[in-house]
Amino acid sequence: MPATRQVALLFDPHRLDPQQRQLLAGIHCYAERAPHWQCVFDPHAIWGRRIPYDGLIAPGGTHTAPRSARAGVPAVLVTWLAFRVPHATRVVANRWMAARLAAEHLHRRGYQTFACVVGAHHAPSRIDRTEFRRWLRLRGLDADERRLTRRRALSSRDWQDIVNRLERWLGTLTPPVGIFCSTDAVARTLADLAAWRGLRVPEHVGLIGGGNHVPLCELEEPTLTSIDYHHQQVGRRAAELLDRLMDGQPPPRRNILITPTLVPRQSTDRDRFHDPLVARALDYIDAHSAEPIRVADVARASGLGLRQLQRRLKARRGRTIVQEILRARLGRAQRLLETTDAPLTAIARRAGFPSRRLLAAAFRRRLATTPTAYRREHRPAPAMPRQARPGPTP
Repeated sequence: MPATRQVALLFDPHRLDPQQRQLLAGIHCYAERAPHWQCVFDPHAIWGRRIPYDGLIAPGGTHTAPRSARAGVPAVLVTWLAFRVPHATRVVANRWMAARLAAEHLHRRGYQTFACVVGAHHAPSRIDRTEFRRWLRLRGLDADERRLTRRRALSSRDWQDIVNRLERWLGTLTPPVGIFCSTDAVARTLADLAAWRGLRVPEHVGLIGGGNHVPLCELEEPTLTSIDYHHQQVGRRAAELLDRLMDGQPPPRRNILITPTLVPRQSTDRDRFHDPLVARALDYIDAHSAEPIRVADVARASGLGLRQLQRRLKARRGRTIVQEILRARLGRAQRLLETTDAPLTAIARRAGFPSRRLLAAAFRRRLATTPTAYRREHRPAPAMPRQARPGPTP
């Protein structure tokens, strides 16, 4: 067993936000199985002349990230803050994939216009808005955006100013509009403002938040669809990595990215709002699209006759059952191309296409590209060497 290791957690225990609490929960999951670890909360550990610790885990603020990266002991950063710091070792959520998940979900739900609300000077928010709009532009669409200044504490006047500006901005959007928000707090505020303006969620306004904080998402209706960044997993992976670094292993050449997931709830469930039987059919298609399903199977799962389902699906979505199955299979293939290095034959099989040739034909017909070209275009943007990582888009 290794000698006892002193690990400094550069979190202020008196000012923990929900994200930091999840990060610490993940660190705790690892540390309780590592009896050689002794964790100490010390937000000022890097400011002394000598660092009396064997390793650091830091939230990576503007001032702490550079000092953590060159502290002379192994250090792991667990946020995208201070993005431009060179030679930093990070374990972070994949915000590029999160933005793509949000754009794809809103597009699939049938929204006609799109928007995003992000922080004005916040590296993760810059990634959110850039990749969200990029995904839409590749499909001939675009998104309006609103940038909010982030403050630690809001006065009554600050809060009212933000609410007023969001309310005026919401009135300029054309329903049905799908909105991606960097935080669940903003999404909840927009849900309240939409109701005040007489706009129904999700019929007129679809909302996706960020963070998947259950009290905010599920406290009242409509419940909020949200991106779960799995911060607890980020913390656990950061602790695992720090232990390897303290063993003398070299740092990884790339950021370690944790895959987010989208948690659907009422705020984007347009189909269920209008026609629960059509929604049941779509749920069945999404769950079984990789299998050799038939249109009769879908109709049976919905509880409707085949002709009746075809008519209602065409009215609600503008597509037939066969086209919806193809849409689901293409979506599955796109995600596999974006997130795996599997060969095209395996991707075709896992997405429900009988052959690689039919997969390629569907891509050419529906997306005007090939699977290989799509993979090259949509590989995760942050896969960059640590020594030459650029800063965020201004």
